[in-house]
Amino acid sequence: MRHFSIQTLCFTMLVLLSRDSQGSGFAPPAAPILPALDVRVAAGRAAQEGYCAMTDDWPVHFSLFLALWTAVIAGVFSAFSEFVMRALSRAAPASGVDAMQQINVSVLRTQFVAGILLIPPISIGFAIYGFGAFDGLARISSFGAALVYTTMVFLVTVFGNVPMNNRLAGLDPHARETEAYWSEYGRVWTRLNHIRTLGSLFTAGLYLVTGVALLTE
Repeated sequence: MRHFSIQTLCFTMLVLLSRDSQGSGFAPPAAPILPALDVRVAAGRAAQEGYCAMTDDWPVHFSLFLALWTAVIAGVFSAFSEFVMRALSRAAPASGVDAMQQINVSVLRTQFVAGILLIPPISIGFAIYGFGAFDGLARISSFGAALVYTTMVFLVTVFGNVPMNNRLAGLDPHARETEAYWSEYGRVWTRLNHIRTLGSLFTAGLYLVTGVALLTE
């Protein structure tokens, strides 16, 4: 009798649950699983597509990064041309020479010099990549940026400004011959620095053009 009552009770509960689900729109618990799986699959596909888009767009981001990098270098060069060298040239020759010698020693330990030296191989490598991966304006501007920076900034620095700095470093600030060279140094070094400033600005502009061209392709 007890066993029969338990079976009857279970059967009654199942009937009630069945009626309740039909009357109130109650759905079996397994039904929502499929929509949840669809949402997860859609989210996974969206994440994968977003990752692929980011991977495909890295040349755009890298072009803009190089544009910013070279623009910062142009700003530093311009600061020297606009007021640093002018201020040093107005000081007493011995004071100006001593200050410039200290600047040349200090700058070698900075990230600025590392940035100047790293851009040529990076820009050349990026131009080689762009020659096969880019089309039209992006290919031309990326190649032009590497060419402009290497010739107008890197080579001018290595064969122009650096030899003048090395010669100045070996002179006595109070010697008479130093005073004569200091006048030539300020004039020629600043002229070369103008070239480096323009070269850095042109490079930044070309990399900006590269990034925009890649976005519109």
